Amino acid sequence: MGNGEIDCEKQREYLAKIDECEPYSIFTRIDRAAKGFVNELDLYNFMKENGIFHVTEEDSRNIVRFYDVDDDG
Repeated sequence: MGNGEIDCEKQREYLAKIDECEPYSIFTRIDRAAKGFVNELDLYNFMKENGIFHVTEEDSRNIVRFYDVDDDG
């Protein structure tokens, strides 16, 4: 697992502990084109826009592949 993936997982765990955190709201912020799915470029751009600069496009691709169990984006 790359550094970007580890950071993303830590952030996911942190957010899961916040009662007010709404996963769908996060999803819609990442899926700005309202496609109904998130690809690696969506995730990469979202992280860059939110100050996470050390994540590479490859890290983003690996994160999406890890969580996309049915490989549909």
